[in-house]
Amino acid sequence: MFNYNTSKPAEPAKKLFSYQALYFIFSLLAILYMVNEIVVFDLVVSGYIKAGASNFGADNNTIYLVLSLISRVSIPIGVFLVFLSSLKRGKKFVLNLTIVTFIFEIIYDLYSFDKLIDIKFQSPVFSLLLGAFFTLAWKYFDFKKIIRLPLVILYIFVSIYSGVDYGIIIGILFVVLNFLEPNRKGQSLFSFAVLIPGASMIFAPLFYYFYDENNNRKSYNSSLNFIFPIIALLLWRLRILILR
Repeated sequence: MFNYNTSKPAEPAKKLFSYQALYFIFSLLAILYMVNEIVVFDLVVSGYIKAGASNFGADNNTIYLVLSLISRVSIPIGVFLVFLSSLKRGKKFVLNLTIVTFIFEIIYDLYSFDKLIDIKFQSPVFSLLLGAFFTLAWKYFDFKKIIRLPLVILYIFVSIYSGVDYGIIIGILFVVLNFLEPNRKGQSLFSFAVLIPGASMIFAPLFYYFYDENNNRKSYNSSLNFIFPIIALLLWRLRILILR
């Protein structure tokens, strides 16, 4: 007997929106922000960021700019490569690569600042470790919902207070993407909480209110950052409505 049924099985309906798409949108914004930091503030505005070039005896302005460019771009790209590697090689490889990246971060801080003790842990690597800690704690207390809300609140305020930079997008969001399935309501709530400090870091430089009268950037710890949780909440709610 021959089977003459040549009809193809129905393909699953494609979603108009996904959490992965949201992640890549914010990653793209993070990269654009990083380029803006390098081009505008490192290269155009001379002397805005001290890259520690004098430690190498480099008095030439060209060498200074090259070292500044390398120091500003290497760590964020390294963290982003951690994310790309995690998609192919699994979580154990990510853990090992995180340790290696952290070592490079220490070297970077040693030559970029006068003393290691002056580091305020505002780096992408710290963002990565912070996100991993809270993510694992979230999974560990899976059946203890009473602990989850204080955990999220603590995470939000630690992130805002520490003033972590654009690496909070590249670092923490990829941790959530790999360790959580944001389909359930509780996990979606955690994903929304992650967007709060991230939205602040990405959109803050786009607003005039984050500059003083001398056109210098204000601190990321400005109270105006609390405007951006509203943006994150709207994005989170929009995602739920589309996926229904």
